[in-house]
Amino acid sequence: MNLEIYKYIKINNRSKIYLSFAILFCFILMYILNRFYPLFGEDWDYAYFWVPNGDHPDRVRNIMDIIRSQYNHYLYWGGRNIAHGIDQLLLMIGDCWHDILNALALVFLSFGIYKISNKNNETNAFVFVIAFLALWFIQPTFIIDTLWLTYSVNYLWTTMIIVWFIYFYYSYYRTNHLKNSITRAILFFIFGIIAGWTNENMGPALIFLIIAFLILIRIDNKGRIPIWTLTGLLGVMLGYYILFTAPGNYIRIGESDASIWDIFSFSIFLQRLQSVAKGFFFSLLIPTIIYIILLLIYRRRKNTENNRKIFRASLLFYLSALVALLVLLFTPGFGRHVLFGITTLGIIPVVLIYANIGFKTNKKRFIHIFLFVLIFLIFLFDYCNKFNYFNNVDKFWKKRALFVEQQKAKGIKDIIFTDYIKPDYHTGMYDIYYCTEFLINIMYSRYY
Repeated sequence: MNLEIYKYIKINNRSKIYLSFAILFCFILMYILNRFYPLFGEDWDYAYFWVPNGDHPDRVRNIMDIIRSQYNHYLYWGGRNIAHGIDQLLLMIGDCWHDILNALALVFLSFGIYKISNKNNETNAFVFVIAFLALWFIQPTFIIDTLWLTYSVNYLWTTMIIVWFIYFYYSYYRTNHLKNSITRAILFFIFGIIAGWTNENMGPALIFLIIAFLILIRIDNKGRIPIWTLTGLLGVMLGYYILFTAPGNYIRIGESDASIWDIFSFSIFLQRLQSVAKGFFFSLLIPTIIYIILLLIYRRRKNTENNRKIFRASLLFYLSALVALLVLLFTPGFGRHVLFGITTLGIIPVVLIYANIGFKTNKKRFIHIFLFVLIFLIFLFDYCNKFNYFNNVDKFWKKRALFVEQQKAKGIKDIIFTDYIKPDYHTGMYDIYYCTEFLINIMYSRYY
């Protein structure tokens, strides 16, 4: 018996080492890309004290500057203060630190998906790597949403916060273990406010998930609903209310012809439904296909309580992705970068079912390893291409910055660039325009 315990501990420790190596490997890869990806576009704007007309001469230098900037932002632009507050903080602390923290954000998101998917299972580095690779390959604009700092805090960081918040509800549903206390209730209320105050379309999905898990906890676990789960839900609702009712939202809507109530116009509803259908194609089509295939394999497992809970939880995550997508019916339009959180919610059930299938037969194990190695090799090839591309991008922007400094040293204020970078939608790269009055030109000239 002691020998068996020793072997189990040895294998478990080895698995933890593999997982630690996988986490470190993914972090290093993302840190390198973060170092190459330049501050760009809105980054130049949010590095400064934020005012509505965008012409404040001073950069953000301390926490009070960020608080005052976000107060202005809330009143005159929008309610995403959690995201943009993080953005200004990262821009304030400098390149090295925000590159490290932004790379860690993706690692934490991948690890959050891993923790949900591998709950109650033995340590498995494969599951973490699959979560990371799923984000890499399935996200429609992975590079923009994970490397471009202002976009990253709006989508990667907010999704990471939401995934870790819902993890505790999922964990309680699976294990029924998390003690009640006043301190925990207060902390989850605060955490809930932050999670709800992140992103407009993800808030309703998070509220749906929490309520659905509470119902399952009541039905499947036949236990009392802990106070912290309710204070957390209340916090999320309050945070989303703060986000949604920001005066800046309505100022911006008033400056355009759009309205959230346009959805009640049949012609506009059809247009937005078409946009949402395209959103489904880019965000959830691939996860849906893989999810269905894995479910067909998973259903062959024994009908135990644990397996039923895994299936129901996976279905809730998938439905929450649809909820987040349908919320976009109330928006006049959206780019693919907005789909990051939705796609992540679609990836979670895929990884969850994958982690619990169990590849015990030699045939299944061979197919599993073959596909994993194939996907990983494709990833390495793709990463090398992106490495080379962003290495050149880094050199381009550094060369331009040096040229600007040289021109400034000569007293030249009207600087003309003769070299330009080719626009690339998938990486977010584009150049300033020929007209000096364009906003990006103004932001660039103020920053440099």
